[in-house]
Amino acid sequence: QQAQSALAEKQNEQAAELTRNPPPGFGAASLAQGAPAYLGENRQIVPMLSEASGDSPQIGDCVQKPQSEESKECEFGNPSAQTTIALVGDSHATHWYQAVQALVDANDWKLVTYLKDSCPFSTAERTAEADGSISCSEANTETARRLAERGDIDVVLTANWAEPAYTSDPARGFAEAWSELEDAGINVISLVDTPRPALKGYARDCLAENPGDPQRCATPRAKALPPGDVTKEAGRLEPRVQVLDLTDEFCTSEDCPALVGNVLVYRDKHHVSDTYMRTVAPEFIERIQPLIDRDLGN
Repeated sequence: QQAQSALAEKQNEQAAELTRNPPPGFGAASLAQGAPAYLGENRQIVPMLSEASGDSPQIGDCVQKPQSEESKECEFGNPSAQTTIALVGDSHATHWYQAVQALVDANDWKLVTYLKDSCPFSTAERTAEADGSISCSEANTETARRLAERGDIDVVLTANWAEPAYTSDPARGFAEAWSELEDAGINVISLVDTPRPALKGYARDCLAENPGDPQRCATPRAKALPPGDVTKEAGRLEPRVQVLDLTDEFCTSEDCPALVGNVLVYRDKHHVSDTYMRTVAPEFIERIQPLIDRDLGN
């Protein structure tokens, strides 16, 4: 028992040190070097696998539950900024929060969020809503109204989980929701959904069972890309919207690992860990900044 406690304490210290002083190649930064699971001899995984499930944005009720009738409006960043960005969508919009926050901080902008689990920002109804298990349509209508009426939103960033079933054409549903904002003078940038591990359980459990061979927890790239993602199709239907695909920040040309540069990519079955998303932030900013600058006329 004492030995276990000492080992856990040592692992805690190593994980904290990696987070405080990330070495070159930490997380997504090692994709350019072929995405090694570990950096050199260091076998410490961050976040610790036992704590991975909680490695998500800690923004309280700014993320509303699926049954809630609203998407709560929350503000972050510089309250008197000249530029305001909104992050809108379901839990797969929320898991981009750390990268978006880094973008906002780098530019001294304001961030407004409208986030609601299980509710993509779309006019198409999810089958789960038709079944009565979630409530999205009313919240989405209210979000669109508030975004248009605020008068200070320059760009909306949106993302969504690619795999739900809908009662009508999902691509058209996204395009219609985006068009309403574009018509109101608000530029929209949509992020293609993140790859999904094709594992029976959680990535963290697979890595706990295979610490010496994390490649066993990787998913072939073709299998990890959601077959139901209609983001690019929706972008063709509404060409004013810019669509950004950052799949290469999660996958090599062959596969999508569960562990990259000592960082756990997924905190559960398909949500990206906050720690990994922070390591994606530099490339995210580099790729999205020109799109936003174009929208702002800079």
